[in-house]
Amino acid sequence: DYYYLMCKKQAMGEKSFYKELQNDPRSTDDYIFQNISYWEVRPEYDDLEIVMYIDPAIKAGKRNDYSAVTIIGRHEKTGQMYILDGQIYKLLPDDLFQMIIQKLPLFPVEKIGFEATQAQSYMKQKFEESLWEHQIFIPVEEVNSKGQKHERIITLEPDIKRGFILFNSANISYNNQVRDYNKGAKHDDAPDSLYGGVQLVQGVQSLKFYDRSLLF
Repeated sequence: DYYYLMCKKQAMGEKSFYKELQNDPRSTDDYIFQNISYWEVRPEYDDLEIVMYIDPAIKAGKRNDYSAVTIIGRHEKTGQMYILDGQIYKLLPDDLFQMIIQKLPLFPVEKIGFEATQAQSYMKQKFEESLWEHQIFIPVEEVNSKGQKHERIITLEPDIKRGFILFNSANISYNNQVRDYNKGAKHDDAPDSLYGGVQLVQGVQSLKFYDRSLLF
């Protein structure tokens, strides 16, 4: 069954699993995120700059894209990045927004990036309205990604390979979509959202350690 196959896949490794059990040989050159590393202990939230990145699907359904949400923290002193929560969903926009609103109190998110291409731009406005209705006043930045998506995503390889981006082992579906990514992947929502989150958190200039000086 599915659970058995997923356990086997994890035990054997991606390449051997597809070659031996699925009769689908895959080159590790195509699957560039095979060896992802996980955090076991993370720093306190106060020591992290934390952002959320949302890549919303326009439609929800079995054949449609996933919506992907990445919450990533960057250690202010070392620059080490921790994926605090990474999820993929097949939800209608309103349901996705409500899920995010329930999740936000769990993480001290400083900024939200919202991917807005094609019809997604109006979704950002609806999302902001949902936040305001719940008295949540986190700045939301509209992101219009440029260039080839694959070329953007593969720039993550060095940081993932050397463990500079650490994953949350509890986020199984999200992690699997990252590990299964290749140029012809059917679904690339998780790695694309991760790319957006990395770009966003690297651009955050936190005022945490400067607030006190503003009082004098």
